[in-house]
Amino acid sequence: MGMMAAVTLDIKNRNLEDVWENLQASLVSANGIEPVALSIVFETFDVMIFIWCETPETLNQYIINRLRSIKGVTETTVFFFGEMKEIKHENIDREPGIDGLLFMDIECGKDQHVFNAMIEKVGPEEDSTFTKFVSFCLHSQNLDLLVGFKGTNLYYLEKLFNKIRLINGVIDVNVMMFSRFKTLKEYTLIQERFSWLV
Repeated sequence: MGMMAAVTLDIKNRNLEDVWENLQASLVSANGIEPVALSIVFETFDVMIFIWCETPETLNQYIINRLRSIKGVTETTVFFFGEMKEIKHENIDREPGIDGLLFMDIECGKDQHVFNAMIEKVGPEEDSTFTKFVSFCLHSQNLDLLVGFKGTNLYYLEKLFNKIRLINGVIDVNVMMFSRFKTLKEYTLIQERFSWLV
């Protein structure tokens, strides 16, 4: 069956462009591992990688053997995606990639309510600003939901975030913006298997 994970690499004392190029060359499929997309986090300039894995154990070995050995990587953090739902909005052209993630802390017992509200009530804002997917977050003590979003206009993005903050059960929302995003597979393959990215 497998699962999706987001792996964040903390980059220190290393040219980010070098790390970016090296990662694109070294992120190859392995036994039970398939790298899907790569992004640079705005402001912190850390790198986030979206990886499909058969089990958390296979991903852990991949991180140890391939990612932690890259020069400049000082720390790795992993978030596993649980039940995921792509959010489709009418009359909006889907561009490849996402512009960032929302990390959501939810009141105990209200996870499913917020999950459903994200799908049913949070529509697109103006200027092609919208949510792309919502997912439960597994194996994390302080994160409950992950939400992918698209939009380059910060004013309308803030309107979108405020609408999400008002959902009953949402305790806190942290925004992670991407300054660069690149899929590591052909568009058709991404569209077929990982449609929430496109």
